[in-house]
Amino acid sequence: MFLCGCSYRTDRTAAGEAGIIRVGIDLVRTDRFEFIRGVGGRSFYRRVYTKPEQEAYGDMLSDLAACFAGKEAVSKILGTGLSLGSVDRVSCSDIEILYSQQHVLLSNQARGFAQQLGLVDIVVRFFVASSWVCAIAGGTTDIALHNKMLECIESAGRDVTSRLIHSQNM
Repeated sequence: MFLCGCSYRTDRTAAGEAGIIRVGIDLVRTDRFEFIRGVGGRSFYRRVYTKPEQEAYGDMLSDLAACFAGKEAVSKILGTGLSLGSVDRVSCSDIEILYSQQHVLLSNQARGFAQQLGLVDIVVRFFVASSWVCAIAGGTTDIALHNKMLECIESAGRDVTSRLIHSQNM
């Protein structure tokens, strides 16, 4: 997995506050999710994916991998990482990603961390290169920064995808 998280601070607004864009990136190989089809993998599946995610993705490995990478990327903008039970981290089930609708729903601790950070807008975009899925999440404290955040995400996604394709051709 590729681990990354960063923040971008804008110039001061008229109110004197700086807007912040937080970005989290995660990269996974889709074939690593083959274990989900096995007996032990079903427990992981039930703990990590919400009911709507299970209904949307079934056992499609590439979709499950993308969803998981998205959850990791969102947890990075929250500054916590993912957990299957730790108190100081966000639970996998606290982040719901239905990427066909470009939908991110935060609940419980994830929502609390987002509120503490003042995040008012969170998005996730997915980039695919062969057997890899890259999820890049962005969150901002100022809705006026939405388009700038999307530009940052798209630029990073193109760069990661290009590097993956280049490394596979070597």
